[in-house]
Amino acid sequence: ELATEHYLKLPKAGDAKSVAAQYSAGEILVMELNRLTEGIEVFEALLERFPEQTDTHTHLGYYYGIVGRQYDANRHRWEAVRLGNVRRDELILLAAGGNGVDDSAKLGQLYKKNPDDPNLRLGFAILAADAGDYSESEDLLRDVLKEEPMLWTAQATLGRVLIEQQQSEDFQEWRNSLPDGFEESPEVWMVLGEWAEGAERLETAARCYWEAVRIDPDDLEANLGAVRVLNSLGEEMQSVAFQTRADLLSTLAKLIEDDPTLEQQDTMEEASRVSEQLGRLWEAWGWTHLVARADRGNPSIDDRLRKFQKVLVPSVIQETKDRSNPARQVDLSHFSAP
Repeated sequence: ELATEHYLKLPKAGDAKSVAAQYSAGEILVMELNRLTEGIEVFEALLERFPEQTDTHTHLGYYYGIVGRQYDANRHRWEAVRLGNVRRDELILLAAGGNGVDDSAKLGQLYKKNPDDPNLRLGFAILAADAGDYSESEDLLRDVLKEEPMLWTAQATLGRVLIEQQQSEDFQEWRNSLPDGFEESPEVWMVLGEWAEGAERLETAARCYWEAVRIDPDDLEANLGAVRVLNSLGEEMQSVAFQTRADLLSTLAKLIEDDPTLEQQDTMEEASRVSEQLGRLWEAWGWTHLVARADRGNPSIDDRLRKFQKVLVPSVIQETKDRSNPARQVDLSHFSAP
């Protein structure tokens, strides 16, 4: 604790020693003191000043994944790949597109030593919900949200738990009490869409799923939700873009399901191809980079890497991401929000 206090008191300069001190403080808070939430805050503060700290992105991807904050985890995993940290396990997690807790054993170790940490309680609440123990999950989530009301994964999980328990009045109370800023949470929009669809408010459900995809086009369930409700509304043409992306996301996830280590050259090449079709150019480059390591000197692979060197520039990347996002192709903002 004394070392952590010392590191955090050092001036927040831009020199290597200052950066290393803050990084060390974050590591001690998590790995030695089991204070995950404080460690995350230190790492995020470091990235605000120095956003290209690759190892910090890698650590945050792992820590967020431990407690089930997958949207936050993937943002940092993607940044780590962009900065050149091409790790197979990170690419696999991005491709799998999973939800829930990544490492329940590590979560259990940390929780046992610090059960009051809000992020660790969130992780256990997600595990409880996945196991069908909705009452325990709800109790944990309400305690977490008293401390961290803008922890959007916790808010979304509570909303889903209330739906599962068919607590309509409590759900409405939850919806009405959401803090400002929830509009940028794809997780919350997804839950609002599930509620609206269950209540047969299909236009509202379509708006919610559209909003979720607008922010996170890689949410498979949000894309499939948009397809369902648009087809039910007789808007089959507008559902096509969402179905296309859902199919590609499913293909990518199936590659991981069939080959969890994804070490075969042909499957890595397929992962690269599908990632590129999804507009996820850095991941496509990352898979091709791994193929090149295993098959050095292959002219076709070298040509593909050179092609990526030409397109991996901010303007092209943003244009590609926008063009591949169904919510940029279809405008459902005229449907009412819940």
